[in-house]
Amino acid sequence: MSRQHTRAANAVGRRKMRRGWDAFREGPDPRGADGATKCFHNNQYIVLYVPAIETALGPVERLMIRRGNSSTDVPWAHKQRIKDELLGEDRVAVEWFPSRDKLVDNHNWYHLWVFEPGFVMPFGLV
Repeated sequence: MSRQHTRAANAVGRRKMRRGWDAFREGPDPRGADGATKCFHNNQYIVLYVPAIETALGPVERLMIRRGNSSTDVPWAHKQRIKDELLGEDRVAVEWFPSRDKLVDNHNWYHLWVFEPGFVMPFGLV
């Protein structure tokens, strides 16, 4: 697939994603749920924001994401868009899959850990 064709396909995908997606609004206080200090919501998602914690890789903020009215999966492209809209397109984020002994899966939330601007992941696809 040519680079030009890939860009065109990505643009079509972005246009499809925009339909039916309201802008995020800051919502009710999350009352410190899992360290969260802000809550954002739109017609599809609820996102809790957890301020930066210091890690060996530098400060990392967390976004906790779930569907607003169902417990269905959150597609990768939606997680990317949520990260871009709330914290910026220039930010690198990871979704962590822990070892079985550290797994906590009692709520249907997806967690993105977002690094500070300028952070470069020491590996990648490109």
